[in-house]
Amino acid sequence: MCTCELIVNWRLKLSTVCNRQYPSISINGHYHFMFTRSELEIKTLGELKGLCKQYGLKPLGNPSYKTAWIDTLLTFAAIALRQMKEGEGLRRITFKGYQDLGQALDQMGEPTDQQAALIRATMQGKRLEYPHRYDQETLLNLHKAKMQLEQVRAQQCCAPTCVPPAT
Repeated sequence: MCTCELIVNWRLKLSTVCNRQYPSISINGHYHFMFTRSELEIKTLGELKGLCKQYGLKPLGNPSYKTAWIDTLLTFAAIALRQMKEGEGLRRITFKGYQDLGQALDQMGEPTDQQAALIRATMQGKRLEYPHRYDQETLLNLHKAKMQLEQVRAQQCCAPTCVPPAT
C-alpha cells in the first residue's frame, strides 16, 4: 500500500470519529493531491498556516499541530470536487438553466450601431460628462455581462448530447 493510500485510509478512519469525510481524487487506483505530504512536512507550522490562509482554509483538527494543516492542504481539492459533483455549493447549471440563459441573452438583444460605437469609445477610455456618464457605464456593463453570459453558454453545456447553437 502506498503512502497516499495510508493517508487516505487514516483519514477515512478519522472521518468516522469526527463525523467528516476527507476523500481524495482516485484515478486508476492512484491518489492525486494538490501537494505531496513530503513537500508539506518540511514546511514550518507558520508556513503551513500561511498557505492555508492564502487559500482560505481552516485546519482539520487541532490548529497547534502541523498534521491538522497538512491534512487540510492534502484534502481540500478532493473535497471541493466531491462537493461540486454532489450538487453542493458551486455547481453546473441544469439543462433548464441553460435554456433560460439563452432566453435571457435573447431578451438582452444586440447593440445598435450607435451603441456599439459608444461601447468601443468607452473601452478606449472616452467618457461622457455627468449625468450621461452613468448611462454610458451602464451600457458598457450590459455589454460585458452579455459577453460573459455568451461565453458561459458556449463553454458550459451540462448535457452530454447538447450542442450549443452557433453564435
